[in-house]
Amino acid sequence: MSINCRIRKPAYNSRHARLLVSVRCTSFFHRLHKYIIANSRVKVYFAHPYSPWERPTNENTNGLIRNYFPKGTDFNLLSKKNIFEVQNQINERPRKTLEYESPLNTVSRLYMNQNFI
Repeated sequence: MSINCRIRKPAYNSRHARLLVSVRCTSFFHRLHKYIIANSRVKVYFAHPYSPWERPTNENTNGLIRNYFPKGTDFNLLSKKNIFEVQNQINERPRKTLEYESPLNTVSRLYMNQNFI
C-alpha cells in the first residue's frame, strides 16, 4: 500500500492557545484523524482542495519562501547549507499571528513549558 500524504509543520495559534496541524492527504489521515484527536491535543483540519484561503499561514509561508527561491527553482541544484540558512531565517522571522514572536521562539517556549501536544 502506498501513502500519498503531506503533513505541514505545526503552527501555534496563540489566539486559541492550542496547536494546529493542517494536512493535505489521501484517505490515510481520514482513517487516522480520530485516533490522533483522541490521543493528543492536536486539532486536525482538512482544508478543501484548491482553497488557499483555508490555509493562510501555509500560503504566507510559501510567499516568504518565494522571496528567496523564485517559482521554478530546481532545489536539486541548491546546497543543503543554503536551504537550511533560508529555513532558519524564515523560522526566526517574527509573525503577526504569533503576536510578533518568531515560530522558533514560540515552539521552543511551548516545548520548554511542556504545553506542546
